[in-house]
Amino acid sequence: MLSLKYIRENKDYVQESLSNKKSKTDVDKLLELDSQRRHYLQEVEQLRAEKNKVSNTIAELKKAGRVADEEIAAMRSVSEKVKEVETNLHLVENAVSQIFIIYPILFIPLCQLAKMSLKMLP
Repeated sequence: MLSLKYIRENKDYVQESLSNKKSKTDVDKLLELDSQRRHYLQEVEQLRAEKNKVSNTIAELKKAGRVADEEIAAMRSVSEKVKEVETNLHLVENAVSQIFIIYPILFIPLCQLAKMSLKMLP
């Protein structure tokens, strides 16, 4: 199976190969879903970082004997947003997986395989 990165970097070649195989798979739709997936991943990571920051603030406030009600409310809000974005992320990942299930195996020329292998070398 081709990686999403490979498909992003070689969109025209992949589309041409799919056309040669008479496949109706839409590379643009797949790349759009991939873009959404990467956006959601980034958003989840940012929200988790914010959640960790608020958690540390709450711990410091409680340690100092102060009230942290506002921070706790903010934490709940961030947690709900994380769940919402994760749900969207899973929906997009499932859609990408469904497209990959019907993706035909594409012929990758030997020269492209060699280039891919060279990129993996340290």
